[in-house]
Amino acid sequence: MTDTGKTSWPELTGLDVVEAEQVVRRERPDLNIAVCGPGTFLTADYRKDRLVLRYDPETRCVTDVPSVG
Repeated sequence: MTDTGKTSWPELTGLDVVEAEQVVRRERPDLNIAVCGPGTFLTADYRKDRLVLRYDPETRCVTDVPSVG
């Protein structure tokens, strides 16, 4: 696992979830990305190799600042 330093993407909030995922994959290809709608259960453990993209299923827009963990 390579840590390139960037751990959050506030600029992706409000962007289409597919576009947001592509941006993160370009910038941090080492991350496992979890694309989650509201109410999706994730384990509470902190993982430096995971990024969660939460989105609104109606608008398909990212709702929370994506961050590693």
